Amino acid sequence: MGSLRKLGLTEYEARAYVSLAELGPSTPRDVAQRAKIPYPSAYDALKALVSKGWAETAVSRPTIYSPRSPEAIGKETIASLREDFGQLERIYRDVSSRTPRVEIIYTVIGKDKVLRKVFEMLERVKRSATLAMPWNTELINQVLPRLQDLERHGVEVQLITDSRRALSMLKRIRLRKNVLAIDLSVDDSEALIGLPDYSACGWVDNRFVAAHFKEFLNLMWSNSQAVRKP
Repeated sequence: MGSLRKLGLTEYEARAYVSLAELGPSTPRDVAQRAKIPYPSAYDALKALVSKGWAETAVSRPTIYSPRSPEAIGKETIASLREDFGQLERIYRDVSSRTPRVEIIYTVIGKDKVLRKVFEMLERVKRSATLAMPWNTELINQVLPRLQDLERHGVEVQLITDSRRALSMLKRIRLRKNVLAIDLSVDDSEALIGLPDYSACGWVDNRFVAAHFKEFLNLMWSNSQAVRKP
């Protein structure tokens, strides 16, 4: 389960996918029983798996969910990671060629410290914040209210995530499959990239590097799915 959570699934989503893979095409009630999770949680987890590209549905009553093959998911995940890290590598090379060899990216280890760093950055924002993050309970309960507050105070907030549940919660949201990292850019002056389970992140307050990272996030925003609000 831990390896699936590192790929951006919540605990219930990971348990639901494993159960679905064991059962084959199944109803939410079957999955809930197999995964030993509450039925409403299984239903929500299966819907999230569909939105993230881990499962598919058939038109039926009740709805039947089928797992997508791990090989197909793996290929899509690797392709997405290659695209993201290819962009980061170009940024790194450009920065490395123009700046002295000094420590400009700082590593933060530990869930509490990573979340603290995210909130510190959001406390300092004055004009704009762009965030790419997998949709999970911590995003809903901790980060999202702060983004909503920033938006109410005139800050331009952009959120890239992998669940339609976010669509009614901010003005500027786009969807992207397999969001496998936490990316945050604030005012072109700070940037952060971290693991989806918040266990570690890299943080930089070098304006030159941060501006380049913002270009990467702008490209991710342009390549993400624009959708109508519900």
